[in-house]
Amino acid sequence: MALNRALLVLMALGRTLAPAGQGITNFSGTWEIDRSRSKIVSSDRLIGGSLIQIIQHNEPQINVVRITRGPGGDTRLDLHLRTDGVPQVNTVDEQELSFQTRWKRDRLVSNIKPRESGDASWITETWSLSSDGNSLTVELNIRAEKGRIKERLVYRRTHYE
Repeated sequence: MALNRALLVLMALGRTLAPAGQGITNFSGTWEIDRSRSKIVSSDRLIGGSLIQIIQHNEPQINVVRITRGPGGDTRLDLHLRTDGVPQVNTVDEQELSFQTRWKRDRLVSNIKPRESGDASWITETWSLSSDGNSLTVELNIRAEKGRIKERLVYRRTHYE
C-alpha cells in the first residue's frame, strides 16, 4: 500500500517537473500585434505601423521572423532561440545580444543582454499563450540607461504554421 502511494506521488511529481514545452505549449504560427490589448510604452515603437511575428517552434529550437511595418517600409529581424537554456547570439540593430531561454512552467522566459560585459542593460521577455491558443502575450521588462520599462505586447494568431 505504501509502495503504491509512493509510486503515485512520483508519477505526479514527474508530471509537474517535466519541461512544460514538451508537447504542451507550441508557439508556431503567424502572429499580428493587437494594439487595443497591448501596452506599448516606447515612443518610437510601432509608430503608424504593425508588428508581425512568424514563429517556427520545434522543441528545443525556435526560429522567429519579426517584421515591423511602418511608413518607411518593412524591417525584418531573424532570431534563433533554444528553450533548453543554451545561450544563442543574435544581432539586433548591429549589436550582438545573448538570448538565454528556458521554460518556466508553460511560459517561455528569455533573458537578453549585450555580449559586452560592460553594458548593464538587459531585457526579460516572457511568452505565454491564451487557453484557446489564439493569443500570444509577450511581457517585456527592460532595464536601460533611462530606467526600467515594462511593456505588454498581445498578438492574435492569423495563421497556423
